[in-house]
Amino acid sequence: MKRFNKNKALQKLNNKNNNRTKKYSIIISIVILVVAIIYFSFARFESTALFNLISGTANIKPVTIIDIMNKLKSKGSTELEYDETVDNNLRYVGANPNNYVYFNCSTTNPSEMSDSTCEKWRIIGLFNNIEDSNGNETSRVKIVRSQSLGEYSWDTSSSSINNGYGINQWGATDTYDGADLMRELNTDYLGNITVGTDGKWYNGANNSKTANMPTSTLSTSVQSMIETVKWNLGSPSNNNGTYDSSYMTNIIPSTSYTRERANTNGKTCTSGTGCNDTVNRTSTWTGKVGLIYPSDYGYATAGGTTTSRETCLNKEMFNWDDSEVTDCKNNDWLLHSLNQRTLSPYAYSSHASSVLAVTTDGIVGGGYAYYTYATFPVVFLKSSITITEGNGSSTNPYILEYNPPTITEEMISLANNRSTDLEYDGVETLGINGTEDNNLRYVGANPNNYIYFNCSTTNTSEMNDETCEKWRIIGLFNNIEDNNGNIASRVKIIRDESLGSYSWDTSESTINSGYGINQWGESDTYEGAYLMRELNTDYLGNITVGTDGKWYSGSNNQKTASMPTSILNSNAQNMIQEVKWNIGSNRSNGSPKLETKNMYTDERSENTGKICSSGTDCNDSEIRTTSWIGKVALMYPSDYGYATVGGTITNKETCLNTALDDWNGSEVRDCRNNSWTYKSGTNQWTLLPRAYSSYAHYVFYVRSGGNISDNRAFNPYAVRPAVFLKSSITIDEGNGSSQTPYKLTM
Repeated sequence: MKRFNKNKALQKLNNKNNNRTKKYSIIISIVILVVAIIYFSFARFESTALFNLISGTANIKPVTIIDIMNKLKSKGSTELEYDETVDNNLRYVGANPNNYVYFNCSTTNPSEMSDSTCEKWRIIGLFNNIEDSNGNETSRVKIVRSQSLGEYSWDTSSSSINNGYGINQWGATDTYDGADLMRELNTDYLGNITVGTDGKWYNGANNSKTANMPTSTLSTSVQSMIETVKWNLGSPSNNNGTYDSSYMTNIIPSTSYTRERANTNGKTCTSGTGCNDTVNRTSTWTGKVGLIYPSDYGYATAGGTTTSRETCLNKEMFNWDDSEVTDCKNNDWLLHSLNQRTLSPYAYSSHASSVLAVTTDGIVGGGYAYYTYATFPVVFLKSSITITEGNGSSTNPYILEYNPPTITEEMISLANNRSTDLEYDGVETLGINGTEDNNLRYVGANPNNYIYFNCSTTNTSEMNDETCEKWRIIGLFNNIEDNNGNIASRVKIIRDESLGSYSWDTSESTINSGYGINQWGESDTYEGAYLMRELNTDYLGNITVGTDGKWYSGSNNQKTASMPTSILNSNAQNMIQEVKWNIGSNRSNGSPKLETKNMYTDERSENTGKICSSGTDCNDSEIRTTSWIGKVALMYPSDYGYATVGGTITNKETCLNTALDDWNGSEVRDCRNNSWTYKSGTNQWTLLPRAYSSYAHYVFYVRSGGNISDNRAFNPYAVRPAVFLKSSITIDEGNGSSQTPYKLTM
């Protein structure tokens, strides 16, 4: 292709008629226009926080706030500065930096987010080494509401306590509920009205409570964006346990930052009517909503032409109202026209009720906790929060999006980070004991695989041991087919506690001697095992079997056990995927042996639970199948076996090479004791039928002693329902421990 020669083209144009001239003029104009569009588009791309979203039509992958801030700083942004503390946080500085975000919106649709549907908050900075409620330290973004919620007390008290001026301890202790403002921000403001049941918040000495509580609360969707973290409560005026009388004249931002994070508190006095509270002080608090620190205000300055930022940072903040350093406060975006609260207590020699504040004249000083100052809530965002639109200006704030990880993503991430709670059961990991599916399973005596499930609320902030059941994640299973024939990796969970003790199945005395039929699923002439029907009708709220309030619990169709009081509510049911469950059988006569790998293979085989052909224990006429499509079932024997990690006496390899029916032996106690699916003293049903040459009613179960055995289906054993979750289920909070289970969202 010939290269375009501008000079030659112009020469030709001069020799052509007007039509040709017009034609080429149009071509050149188009070329220039295209170049201009490309140039200015890239220029805008750089100037709008690295991406340009025009009318929401651009298809650019969202990036995290952390990535944006780091990239802007690397590009030389003057609005971001490292604070050069031990944590070297990255902060927005200046009189009005582009750090606005839309937050707490009435809509989750980005195209509908505006000043009328959202609040404006502002990014304080990117803070390193911030510990969450699970003990994980990482970099996190901290934001503050740009407008005050209202003027309230930090705390107040009865007149007999600290003269009625309040207690300068923010967090709760064993004998103290915490400061009034902490409680208001972390209950009422989160929609759980606790303090303001009368519509009022505290706003004066002697427990005065006459201020209307805010009309704005944090929505459920925005609460899911907030990380629960450890906040430091050290007092900048407390120098190693004693009151620093030179605080006001000596504390600069860096000193304040250090002392805020010290193991000190707001009480150095020991006696007097202003120091008679008996509340233990702490230097940290774990929660969601706090306030700014004095150092946040100090480090937000950019200085100016008269006073440089360096000079400001070396000037005591109590004297930032001096005329020679007005640049410090005037070029600090955290200065407001209202006195505003900070999180830091002010330790004083004669009273225990003072808290530091940023005043309207730009200084940091102390004041009684009961004073009614402006309240600007502060929160840390989850690290995965992304920016989809905006450039951070007041007229075009960043639009945030939170895409929590799915359970699948969380498990794979943990496995990649070499979590000892998770192991693959594939050949590469377990050799001859491994499966071809290479499933990822939780293993050990008590791994962090707890989840809240079947909760009475969909609000994650209200999920707890009282509002939810605890279930546990068995693992991530590959090649699981749903009811539509789609094969994918899916997470299987099991109820931690038994629903009760019930028969797997039972029958009339003339059928298999009244001992039941070991066919789980329905067939053309059979409705399926009673337990299957109970779990997939009654337990799902469609009372069919238990119309009399009873479930089957003995031979000869005995039905005397009260059905469970707990059923799966609609929210939990919506999380469950209907799938194909394998119900193949292990053959009798010990061939093959009951090692975990063999059980896994048999569960997925074409063997059925019936190989006998005659006799009073084998006279049912039901057709056996090797698969069943449904929602609620039970764990497999192989789930029990693969959950072990072994121990110091018997390692995992030996456990997997030991037949599951021998796991009750004292020499292999490590196998059962280090499998979290084992419930000592409890017989638990499994899904797998057992085929015998003379019987058609045997089913495998986990014995109370820790070995796998089989018994007649009518026996009332513990029932722990198991389900597969939909692939889209996400984890909103938690670390999987029993104390902090994962909280799931759709």
